[in-house]
Amino acid sequence: MGCGGLGQYATQYAKAMGLKVLGVDINDDVLDSVTQLGADAVINSRTLAAYKLGEEVKQVTGKGCHAAAVFSGSAAAYSGAPGLLRVGGLLMVVGICNSDLGVSTFDLVTGKYRIKADSTSIPQRMPKAVEFTAKHGIQPAVEFRKLEDLPRMVADMEAGKAKCRQVVVF
Repeated sequence: MGCGGLGQYATQYAKAMGLKVLGVDINDDVLDSVTQLGADAVINSRTLAAYKLGEEVKQVTGKGCHAAAVFSGSAAAYSGAPGLLRVGGLLMVVGICNSDLGVSTFDLVTGKYRIKADSTSIPQRMPKAVEFTAKHGIQPAVEFRKLEDLPRMVADMEAGKAKCRQVVVF
């Protein structure tokens, strides 16, 4: 969930590992980006109620996802993610949300789903990640802009309209 910059990287990594990818986002432009990067299916969740999103994902996957990685910082993304998982599925916490996660302790104790969070940014882990990235040609989608475009870039990011990484060239 969340197919912006991190989600686009994740799509490339997952495809390089031979996994199937279902991208979920509220922006058709970023969904087009992950489709171009190899996503097997995409769903725009903007107009779906949470239970409808889960139904749609189960229609695409059969029983639900083995794992749902949330790259968005949106509370709505986190609240909807468990409904995408098959029994025993893994919820990966990546995006940093401004509010606490509401999780069902009953669901966790009974094994309905698991939760994992990790930071891979420590220096000891970087050589392996860099090697994998280079080996599989994983690169971010980047839009180069001029310095005078900076206010528009910020506005696009705040409005959720940025479809890839944006770089100022001056």
